[in-house]
Amino acid sequence: MPIWTGPARTTLQAAVLMALSLGLPAHAQQAAFDGDVYSTLPGANLPYLLKAHDLDVKEALRLFAKNLRIGLIVDETVKGPITEDLPDRLTNTAYINELGAIFDFVWYFDGSVLRVSPVGEMEMEIIALRNNSGDAVIEILQQLGIYQSRFMHRSDPRSRTLTVAGPKSYTALVKKAVQAIEEADRTNIVLMRGEEGGVPDALSALTDIGSPAPAVAVPDIGN
Repeated sequence: MPIWTGPARTTLQAAVLMALSLGLPAHAQQAAFDGDVYSTLPGANLPYLLKAHDLDVKEALRLFAKNLRIGLIVDETVKGPITEDLPDRLTNTAYINELGAIFDFVWYFDGSVLRVSPVGEMEMEIIALRNNSGDAVIEILQQLGIYQSRFMHRSDPRSRTLTVAGPKSYTALVKKAVQAIEEADRTNIVLMRGEEGGVPDALSALTDIGSPAPAVAVPDIGN
C-alpha cells in the first residue's frame, strides 16, 4: 500500500487516489497516490535534445520513451519516416505534440506507459452519475490532476451524465475515477494525513455508512 507523504487531502480526494493507485504497477502507485502522475510526462518541461530526422516515427517514440524511462505502446497504424525538420529546443511535451501533429496521433501517459493511437480511434464514453453533478466531477478530476483539457468533456444535468472523448486509456481512467468519486460520496472515510518521511496517521477505511469500520493495522517501522 502506498505511504502518504504529502499534505492532507480531503477524504474524497484520498479515496479516489487510493482506488486509482491500486490499478497501477507497484513502482507507479506512490506517484499516483501523491496525485501527480496523470497530469504530465516525466520532465515535461525539460528540453528534448535528440534529433529525429529520417527516423521512423516508431523508432523516434521508442527512443523518446527510453530517455524518459517509461513504457510505450504504439498503435501499429502509427508509422512512417520523419522527413520534416522539427523546431529546435522543444520540451519533452512539445516534442511529442509536434510528432502527433505530423503523424495525426494522440497520446496519453497513464503514469507508467505512454500510449499512442491514431486520432481516428478516439472513443466516446457516456458515464451515468447518481450522486454528483458533471461539473462537480470535472472539478474533482482537475484537482487530482487527471483532467486533460485537450480531450472533450461534457456534462448534461438533465440526463445526469458525463460524456468524455479521448484515447481509450484516458476514457477508461476517467470512468474509473468517476466510479470512485460516486462510491466515495456514500462511504465513511477516514481522513488521511502524513508527515514528511513518516507513515499516515490513519489509513483509508472505506466502509458503507452504518457498518463498523474494520481495524487497520499500521506496522511499527521504527523497529
